Amino acid sequence: MITSTIPATMLRQLGDLARDRIGLKPELSAPRIESLFGQTPEHARFAWVSALAAARAGDPVWNAFVEALLIHETYFFRHPSQIRFLAEEVLPGMLAELILSGRRRLRIWCAGCASGEEVYTVALVLESAISRTAYPSLSSWDAVVIGTDLSEQVLELAVEGCYPMSAGLNSFRDIPDFARHHFVPVLDGGETMWRASARLKQNIRFLRQNLVTDPAPMQDLDLILCRNTLIYFEEPKSNLVLRRMKDALRPSGVLMLGPADVLNDTAGFSTVCGDRLAFWRKLPGDAA
Repeated sequence: MITSTIPATMLRQLGDLARDRIGLKPELSAPRIESLFGQTPEHARFAWVSALAAARAGDPVWNAFVEALLIHETYFFRHPSQIRFLAEEVLPGMLAELILSGRRRLRIWCAGCASGEEVYTVALVLESAISRTAYPSLSSWDAVVIGTDLSEQVLELAVEGCYPMSAGLNSFRDIPDFARHHFVPVLDGGETMWRASARLKQNIRFLRQNLVTDPAPMQDLDLILCRNTLIYFEEPKSNLVLRRMKDALRPSGVLMLGPADVLNDTAGFSTVCGDRLAFWRKLPGDAA
């Protein structure tokens, strides 16, 4: 009988690898690492651990290990009170500021976007906010919403933008009526799926990114969303990622965290609202 108990030294080694390379807290990665260890034939376990320790980013062995550790829980309009504040306060104010300054260029980054529902949510509320400005057509704006994630598997789903609307906790559980018409039904293997329209996708881009090791996808960003991702990171890695995000924001740009996320270093930021909705504005003139 093959035991699934992983020696403490190997568990610590693999946990340290996950922490150092992708930021995951060892206590969160440990159960999944033990499960992977148990699925590996006993005679191959030492070689598997050695291969992971020697693997570089992009190595298939490392990619398979990472995919098994990542958590991808997401859905449209997650945390409705936050999205409402974004739609009704943050974006309208940002658009008005841009129009007043004579530019209609907008760059938004959704970090840790998983299968893309947050990215499509932002695109939906952005189009709605733009429709209420003096330049109500999305085509009048140079607007891009960039979604990044470490997982190649979920990014493929995000690019496809095709989701089931089955009973229960599906991606559409909290989507408002105004957004539903942006998704069209398609048959996929006998199952009805709902695909994001070409119009919704036109201002969206997806990229693979390791938040711990890779630079921000763009600089001079107007808005960064990083929700329910850094709660899985050890504090030094979380702080590193947040410093990089701060550097990537333009002056007066906004950082939107998840309700449970913590911004340990608030220097150079001011709160956008006072009811724990986790919006932070980069102070003009901050040197980052």
